[in-house]
Amino acid sequence: MDLLSCIRLFRRAAEAKSFSGVTQEFGLTQPMVSKRIAWLEDELGVSLFRRSTRGIELTAEGQKLYRSGGPAVDELDHILSSIRHEKFHLKGQLR
Repeated sequence: MDLLSCIRLFRRAAEAKSFSGVTQEFGLTQPMVSKRIAWLEDELGVSLFRRSTRGIELTAEGQKLYRSGGPAVDELDHILSSIRHEKFHLKGQLR
């Protein structure tokens, strides 16, 4: 799985306080969201959410990833967008 896309998914789930709340945005089913979050947790070796029947809540590690990783992901998205934009930007003299 793609680490960056899983971090984006984690951030949105943290904001929505729900895995099912981000399914439409990412075009995934709720079990797929759960699987990707579980993969991210396994990859990092920590639990990012406390799960209950009432919803999800960030753990201390989840809060740290949300606060620290968020700006890094935003910056990377900005850089990638800028590179894509430059690719399609006209250059040279038009006649």
